[in-house]
Amino acid sequence: MNFTRREIIRRLAGVSVIGALWASSRYTLDQGQGEPSSEVLAKSGPSGREGRGRTPSEARSGSTRPDRGLSAEAGSSTTTTQPAETTSTLPAETDTTAATDTTAAPDSETTTTEEAATTTEQPPTGGDIELSGKIGPLTVAAGTTAMIVGDVDLNGDLTVLGKLIGTDSFTIEGNGNQIEVMNGGQVDLRGKPVSAWVSSDAPAGWVNGDRVVSTSVMPGRYAAADFKVSQWPAPAALVSLGAGPAMTAEIANLDRSIVINNVKRFVFHNGAGKQTLKHIAVTNSGVTGQLGLYPVHFHENGGTTRGSLVEGVVVENGKNHAFVPHGSHGISFIDCVAYNTIETPFWWDLPEGRTHTFNNSDDILWKHCLAAVVVPVGNGIRLTGFMMGAGSGNVCVDSVATGVQGGKDSSGFQWPEQTNNNIGGNVWTFDGCIAHNNKAHGIFTWQNDNSVHPVKNFVAYGNGDSGIDHGAYVNRYHYEGMTLTDNGSFCIQSHALGKGDESIIFEDITATEPLMIGRHTLEGGPVIYKNCKFPSVLVDEGNKLPSTQRFENCGVTPDDFDMVSIASGTRLEILEGGALKWSWEGDWKQA
Repeated sequence: MNFTRREIIRRLAGVSVIGALWASSRYTLDQGQGEPSSEVLAKSGPSGREGRGRTPSEARSGSTRPDRGLSAEAGSSTTTTQPAETTSTLPAETDTTAATDTTAAPDSETTTTEEAATTTEQPPTGGDIELSGKIGPLTVAAGTTAMIVGDVDLNGDLTVLGKLIGTDSFTIEGNGNQIEVMNGGQVDLRGKPVSAWVSSDAPAGWVNGDRVVSTSVMPGRYAAADFKVSQWPAPAALVSLGAGPAMTAEIANLDRSIVINNVKRFVFHNGAGKQTLKHIAVTNSGVTGQLGLYPVHFHENGGTTRGSLVEGVVVENGKNHAFVPHGSHGISFIDCVAYNTIETPFWWDLPEGRTHTFNNSDDILWKHCLAAVVVPVGNGIRLTGFMMGAGSGNVCVDSVATGVQGGKDSSGFQWPEQTNNNIGGNVWTFDGCIAHNNKAHGIFTWQNDNSVHPVKNFVAYGNGDSGIDHGAYVNRYHYEGMTLTDNGSFCIQSHALGKGDESIIFEDITATEPLMIGRHTLEGGPVIYKNCKFPSVLVDEGNKLPSTQRFENCGVTPDDFDMVSIASGTRLEILEGGALKWSWEGDWKQA
């Protein structure tokens, strides 16, 4: 019998609430889109047509797909925040009520991430002016609403100080220019609703011929060539986990009715307002190796972006980090896909010091998001799909990382070092996520802090090295409800110890590969394994500092331990039913 992802997590991780979490992570598709105004400016391309968006060049040539190449742009400098002198400006109307509507930035004290995630706002309609054809350099002035009514061919930067809206189907061909939204400017773009990616659920809005990508599922297969792009309908791959029955792999739809192609960056900064991006594609965008030039980039807005919603958005062939909420708060990323991108796709800047906080992002939601095929620049030693950045109130649920390339510490999900961790600066709500077919690890953690980090209901399979690589020296993580199977070397590589007298806890872990207890660099509290199922335990502390490792109701015996090297003074304890059965202090002793 084949089981869905929801069932496999529930059965193998042993957590009954995951079904409710999974159900809550699905979004409700809009039941229609506003029609564009029939009064339009002179246009060089079609407007309001049915079907998927096309670039202007495709409209001329008859091609149905944009160029999907990954050629990097030549070096580029960051533009100034003010329009160039040659930039034309759309005049503001004397009546400025057009800039005041239900999408104005809410009070940062009263809006929560979950409220933004369940918004039911109606699509925008009307506008002071209408845009299509070749435009730019162009500024949408404060107090002005510009509506896109047909394909747009940028001949320079598009700057939004007022409001830019658009629905249904069109393409913005960027030609290497940028879309810059700032000083209270807002964008509200809504394509035709589609499920961005699915595993166990039936997709909504997909039509025959849509381009879809199926994720790789064979153990150790993580290269881009292992992810198959085809046309819908396409069969979903089944995963037969070594620890249990089968589950269904992910399949993502890459097509959207609104396409933004080849922009240097789509950036919201200098106090940009509340944004709405729904069911659009940003393709071939960003600049490799250039700081700040990312396909979708919220840059140091603070609380002015609270209530922003990025839903059903796909970044394909991104040339730099895909979704970046840097120093900007209260943004929800729901059902988003980063496919075939360079550098960590779900990311923001690290703090510059242990007490540095202006890079922090608060109340960020990554819900039902997918990072698939992530390519490094250089060795990508700590490349990841999702970086758990610094800030408070951040949530990552029901998300998947797969096909992450990179070096020995690369991973699907990462808690990095230097993230205000001495002041509890990056505790995330993390639940129901999956990492599979990544070059190295499912999770990589490298922190030393005082905070309790709950990591729940995680599945790792088919990764090249381990399901979880946990460091660095001392911390207080609590892993609960894990299925770690068919990973290359170990289910867990444990290098850290508890903080002070506090423990690191691994609870309800089901694994098919050995647990590895590695060397320790600093003294710390015990590491506790509760109700875990390990086939064996390898101890290789490298004769460094001693540790205390406690196994409670794990079904292991001394025969299950392989002592490669063990530090003098290390204590191993085996407990069953609350009673000590065996202990190691130089050799095994039965209680």
